[in-house]
Amino acid sequence: MSLYSGILFGVALGAGAWLNSLQEPIPIVQLAILAALIMVMLYRYWSTRAFMPAGMIILLSFGVVVWTCVIYRDYLAVGWMRGAPYSDHNFTVVIVDENSKLE
Repeated sequence: MSLYSGILFGVALGAGAWLNSLQEPIPIVQLAILAALIMVMLYRYWSTRAFMPAGMIILLSFGVVVWTCVIYRDYLAVGWMRGAPYSDHNFTVVIVDENSKLE
């Protein structure tokens, strides 16, 4: 049973990673799968009170949730929270050395 659930969650997280690699990432899928994995492992942890493997999977999954929220924060915000996406910022860089003139 553990092998089948490991394969299922592995394939689902792989699909979530693929969705994050698109031009317009969809991180909510990966976050939903990680939330389901955390809930399953919390149930197993409370049933057994053993840190390995359920506690370790909870910590790793929570770490990936935090990482995903930080990396894809522009794609997770909705409505007025979103603002301008990072790619819409216009920056101009002027490189000046001591022998050139600005006009």
